[in-house]
Amino acid sequence: MDNELAVLGAALLLAGLFARLGRRLGLPTIPFFIVAGIVFGPQTPGIVVLEDPHEIELLAMLGLVLLLFHLGIEFSINELLSGGRRLLWAGGSYILLNFGAGLVLGWALGWGTREIFVIAGMIGTSSTAIVTKLILDLRRVANPETGMILGIIVVEDVFIAFYLALLQPIFGEQDAAGEVLLSITTAFAFLLGLFALARWGARLVRPVLATADAELAIILIVGFGVFVAGFAHSAGASDAVGALLAGMVVAGTGIGPRVERLLVPLRDVFAAIFFFWFGLTIAPSDMGAIAPAVVVAVIVTLAFNVIAGVVAARIYGYGRLEAANTALMLVSRGEFELILASLAIAAGLDSRVAPFAALYVLVLSILSPLLSARSSVLAQMLPRRLFAPQPAVGTARIPSSSGPIIEVGVIRRLGADTTEYTVREGDAIVGAHVRDLGVPREALVSVIVRGGEALAPRGSTRIRVGDRLHTLVRQEAAKEVQALEERWGRGPIGAAPRPRRRLRGSSPIFTVRPSGDDAVIGAIDDPERVLAQPVVARLRVRRDRPGALVALEDGRYAVTGPLIIAGSRDDVTTYARRRVGQADPDDRAWLQTVVGALAIDIFDQAPAPGSRPKRPGSPGARAETDDAKARPGVP
Repeated sequence: MDNELAVLGAALLLAGLFARLGRRLGLPTIPFFIVAGIVFGPQTPGIVVLEDPHEIELLAMLGLVLLLFHLGIEFSINELLSGGRRLLWAGGSYILLNFGAGLVLGWALGWGTREIFVIAGMIGTSSTAIVTKLILDLRRVANPETGMILGIIVVEDVFIAFYLALLQPIFGEQDAAGEVLLSITTAFAFLLGLFALARWGARLVRPVLATADAELAIILIVGFGVFVAGFAHSAGASDAVGALLAGMVVAGTGIGPRVERLLVPLRDVFAAIFFFWFGLTIAPSDMGAIAPAVVVAVIVTLAFNVIAGVVAARIYGYGRLEAANTALMLVSRGEFELILASLAIAAGLDSRVAPFAALYVLVLSILSPLLSARSSVLAQMLPRRLFAPQPAVGTARIPSSSGPIIEVGVIRRLGADTTEYTVREGDAIVGAHVRDLGVPREALVSVIVRGGEALAPRGSTRIRVGDRLHTLVRQEAAKEVQALEERWGRGPIGAAPRPRRRLRGSSPIFTVRPSGDDAVIGAIDDPERVLAQPVVARLRVRRDRPGALVALEDGRYAVTGPLIIAGSRDDVTTYARRRVGQADPDDRAWLQTVVGALAIDIFDQAPAPGSRPKRPGSPGARAETDDAKARPGVP
C-alpha cells in the first residue's frame, strides 16, 4: 500500500483480528500480533501490507517506549525494599539460574559475544504481562505463592533496568576498552541518577505533571516519558531504560494510578504496532533454520524454571504445588524478549536473533498457560524430600512471621487499583462525612492522609481541606469512581433530601420474604423499588455481597439481599438483633451494621393529612413521645 494512513489502519485491524482469535483460544495477544506481522510482511508470499518496515519504525519505537514507561509506573521501589531478604534471594536465584543457563546456551550455539548476552537476557526474564494475566485467569490471586511470584517479577523489573543500561555500550561500536568502560560508566551514572530521582525526588516532579485536567495530564505525562527516553539515548544509555525509569519517577509522585488509567489505551495501540512491526522484520524461512536452537532453548528454559521454582519455594517454606505453580507461570516470555531483539536488530547483530526471539516467545507464551493449568501433574513428580514438611490436608498452615502487605503495583496487577484525591478549598466534599461520599460497593476509602499522618477512615469522619483520600477500587469500577471524584469537586454530595415521612393511622406492615423477581426493582445493592415502594434513600451498602439498607417512601425501612426484610425501625431492629446470634460471621457483621445505621438515622415525620391526633396517655402517643425524646430537635 502507498497510503500511509491505510497502512497504519490495516496493521491495527490485522493485529486486532489475529489477537481476537488468540483470546478465543485463551492465549495471550502478543504472539498473535507478531504472527500477523509475519503473515502480511514483505518476506512472506501473498498479501503484503508494507514493503519497508522502516516506514512505521518511529511509531513502533513509540510503542516500545510506552510499554516500558507503563511498566515503570506499575513498579514500586518501596515494594522491592519492603519484600525483605527472602524476596531478594528468591528473585536473585531465579535470574541467576536462568541467566546463567542462557549464557551457556548462547556459547554452546556458537553465537558471538554480543548475541550471547542477548540470548541470556531472553532466557533470564519472564513476561510481566502474561504472568499477571495468568494469575487472574487461573484464579490464583489468593494462593500463597502469588505474592512470591509477583515479588520475583518486581526483582526482574529492576534487573531489566540495569541490564538494558549494560547492553547499550555492548551494542555500541566502541572498540577500545577505555571507550567501553566510559560508555558503561556514563550509562550507569544516568541510570542511578534517575533511580535516585524516583526514590527521593519524585515530589519535585509532581508539581510539573499533576493536573486535574485529564487531557493536559496525558499530554504532560507522555511528553515526560518520551523526552526522558530520548535524553537517555543521547546520554549513552538506552531509550528503553530511560522510559522505564521515567515511569518509576511518575510512580513515586503518587499520581501513578490515575496516569495509568489514561495511558493504558494509548499504550495498547502503540504496543500492537510495535509487535506487528517486529513481525514484519522476520522472514519465515529464517524461523525454520533456527527452529532446532529454539527447541533446545525451550527445553533449557523449562528445566531451569523448575529448578528456580523449587529453590524459591524452599526459600519461602512452600511445598510441591507452590513450586510447580511458580515454575510454570514464570516460564512465559513476551515483551522484554522482543525489546531485546529489536535493540539487537538496530545494533546490526546476527540476523538470526529476531526469528529466534519470535519463535521462542511464540512457543513459550502458548506453553505457559497450558502447562500452568496442569501444574498439579508436575507437583506430583517433584520429590517430597526437596521441600519442608507441609501441613496435612484439612489442617491450617502455621503462618510465618508477619510482614508488610502488598504494595500498590502488586494490587494493580491483581485486578484492583488505588486512586488519590486531594481535597481543595471549595470542593463539595469539604465538611462531608465519609459515609456520604457515595463510594460504590466495588470500592473503599482505605486511608486519609491528613497533616502527614495516615488516618483510618470511619463513616463519621469529616473531610477537611488538604486531606488526601486513597481509594481502593476494582478495575471494573474505575470509571464509576473517576466520575464520582469529579462530583466530589463540583457536587452534589450525598443523597437528595428525603421527603418527610407521612405517618399512617395504623402500624407499618412488617415483612420477611425471599428475594424474588417482583420484590426488588433495580440492583440488589442499589434498588429503585422494594416491595412496590420507591426507595427514597440508600443508608448502607453491604460490601462482601450484594445487599443494602434503604428507606422507603411509605416510611418503612428495608434490607435487601437473599431475604427482603421490611418494616418500621423498631421491627427491623428487633428482627436483626434476634438473627445476630444465629448468623454466620459475615451475616452477623452486616446485621450489626443495620442495627447501628437504624439507631442513628433521623427521618423527619409529618402527620398525614386528615389523621386524628392520639389522646394523651394512649399507647401510640406514649410511643411517639418516647421516640421524640430519643431524637431531640425532631418535630
